[in-house]
Amino acid sequence: MKAIHTPPRDQSLLSDFRAVIQRVALATICLALAACGGGGSTTTGFAIFLAMLFLFVKIPRRWLLRLLCYDMAIDVSVTLVLIIHFGTFSGLVGATVAEMMTSITTSAGKRLLGYIKGSEYHYGTFRLHI
Repeated sequence: MKAIHTPPRDQSLLSDFRAVIQRVALATICLALAACGGGGSTTTGFAIFLAMLFLFVKIPRRWLLRLLCYDMAIDVSVTLVLIIHFGTFSGLVGATVAEMMTSITTSAGKRLLGYIKGSEYHYGTFRLHI
């Protein structure tokens, strides 16, 4: 795979989209609090999703693009991880909201950023320099 520009190895999406991520996170938190009246199990789902999103964004670009190739596997593994929240009704709703948002985000990420399958980078709407 031939790269146009080789960034430092520790560069991730966080370095490119720091301001955008901060604004989206703030808007999501505000939206969640407004929709739920300041609390509730849906807000818990948003909080779980945001925690996973921040971990996902810190992954180096190549790893991220390789993971986006397997979006269904990510959805299944997130479901298995979130199964610990299924003890109560509020935990059930929170885990369901987090899983739905994670599924939407991985699908959107695959379409917007593309993915790496084998040694070939399949471009999305935005072409990342890897």
